Amino acid sequence: MGAGADHDRVDVAREHPRRVGDRLAARELKLVATQDDRGRPQLGDADLEGDPRPGRGLLEDEGDAAAGQGVGPEPVSPAGFQLEGAVEQLAQLERPQLFACEEVSLQAPDTTCVEFTAVAWNLFHGRDFPPDPALFTWRSRLLRVEERNATHVQVNRDLLAELAAMLSGASWDVALLQESPPRFAAPLARACKAESHRVLTSRNSLGSLRALAARLNPDLIASAEGGSNLTLVRSSGPLGRIVERCETAIHEGSPERRAMALTRTACGLCVANLHATNDRPRLAAEDVLLAARAAVEWAGEAPLLFGGDLNLRPAEDPAVFERLRERFGLAAPTASQAIDHLLARGLEVVEPPMAWSPQRREVRRDGLALRLSDHTPIEARFDHPVAG
Repeated sequence: MGAGADHDRVDVAREHPRRVGDRLAARELKLVATQDDRGRPQLGDADLEGDPRPGRGLLEDEGDAAAGQGVGPEPVSPAGFQLEGAVEQLAQLERPQLFACEEVSLQAPDTTCVEFTAVAWNLFHGRDFPPDPALFTWRSRLLRVEERNATHVQVNRDLLAELAAMLSGASWDVALLQESPPRFAAPLARACKAESHRVLTSRNSLGSLRALAARLNPDLIASAEGGSNLTLVRSSGPLGRIVERCETAIHEGSPERRAMALTRTACGLCVANLHATNDRPRLAAEDVLLAARAAVEWAGEAPLLFGGDLNLRPAEDPAVFERLRERFGLAAPTASQAIDHLLARGLEVVEPPMAWSPQRREVRRDGLALRLSDHTPIEARFDHPVAG
């Protein structure tokens, strides 16, 4: 029994622009300064849906559409969604404070770094995603039997080692990862010789039990293992060490919690890592605009890299990207049909964001290709301004 690779679509009811603005004003942004993830409270589940299709987990909610697939029937447009009023009504944000254990002068950062490479990648909760939907079967999902065709293999097992090898072998200075199982943070950082900043998102209660279930049967539990946004910085590179870690809750409650990792490096670059709401363009637009406002307020005058899985396509939601550029100075989305983006403010774009080829995220297994994640990494190169 096979299942298609297309993810479910969710119909979004048309809303009056004033209601959208009111909801934006009512949503609270909480900035939390933190040194690391120890002692952080666990988070409860949020509106999980069971879906019997083999390509989805037992408790998995609607997944993100991969590049080229639709995320919803109603794009955000200037006529249907008055962004100006919505942005103007955003709540005032409070700047987070640098955590006390770090003795770093943010007023005089090291700005000797010049060029750096950034990648963004949704890890699909550490699972594989072959191009042939017939390889997603109940036999694989329940009995962990490998499914094969002439070119690809689908496996139902822990792929941490393969993801670590893929990331450690790539050339980058900062990586923005989404849908990363919380247990992946330390081993990925070690493999990449990087410092990490992890911010938990949703479905993270009873984390040890979820992690155990995911090790035993990743495809069955799928996204119900729990998720995080993980930022990795190679401190030996031009960005230097992480000097500040903050987080902000962008979306609490239904359909699920969304949070953003805010990371400042020794050279003064600020990095905002976000995974916006999927399958609901209006909520995704709200998430992205709120996150952009929070990131700009937090970064101050410092150069800012804002990216991740934004779940919005410039071709379908041009007003959002116009507002990001005009209001917040964030520009250079990846491609017209992409949902993963790297946007920059105060940085020169040396090489614009481009998606890897699907084959680049594949590893060989018994002569066949094992394709990691349902998202393709995107990569860009930027020039950091040098103080003169």
